[in-house]
Amino acid sequence: MLELLPPAVLARLEPHLESVDLRRKDVLFRGNEPSRACYFPGTAVISLVSTLESGESLGVGLVGRHGLAP
Repeated sequence: MLELLPPAVLARLEPHLESVDLRRKDVLFRGNEPSRACYFPGTAVISLVSTLESGESLGVGLVGRHGLAP
């Protein structure tokens, strides 16, 4: 997604961007908490998972390199 921005816009954002290494099953945010960062996956896919009242997990979305996860 970032590569689609006009160069001037990307240049203004770059000082605020930071590359992070993530591992499988890392929790980036929880639905009942405020988001502290946005993730722009460059080489990965982020799974959005919801936990049901029964305790079961349900995949509700995917975010790839042309998206962002709050």
